[in-house]
Amino acid sequence: DCNLPVVCTPGAVDVYAENIRSFTETVSPSCPFLIEHVPAYYRHTASTLDEHTTFRSVVEQAECDVLLDLHNLYCDERNSGTSPEALIDALPSEKIREIHIAGGREIEGTGAYLDSHDETVPERVFELLERVLARANPDLIVLEREHAYGEPDQLFRDLERIHAIAH
Repeated sequence: DCNLPVVCTPGAVDVYAENIRSFTETVSPSCPFLIEHVPAYYRHTASTLDEHTTFRSVVEQAECDVLLDLHNLYCDERNSGTSPEALIDALPSEKIREIHIAGGREIEGTGAYLDSHDETVPERVFELLERVLARANPDLIVLEREHAYGEPDQLFRDLERIHAIAH
């Protein structure tokens, strides 16, 4: 379950932004378009920009809103040392419309950390949620869990923690 790397160049930013503008103008001008930062498990060799600069630039050029997946940012931090706070602080707060929270796991024998949606939410992701909510007021916060729900008590603890931070 890995995403392909996004090409991170100024020209690619222009293409991504134009595609978003074209889609929103043609398909759904009255419905907000939210773009999500995906974890960068490895870099595309043609990239000349970092993933966070690319993401922020697309949001600015396309004038679209953001689905901020905090666990994806956590994966980037674990896998490449990228600062989640740098992207959170660089995004216009009014553009952050939705937040996703999840858990993941290390891929055995590799040291790589995966956004697998099958574990409890790491403490660091809750810290990032607090940081985002100190400056943004999203419409929705989603706890993502897939195929391995674990103990119901842990799922409820994660939901209660999200609720406590958000209120």
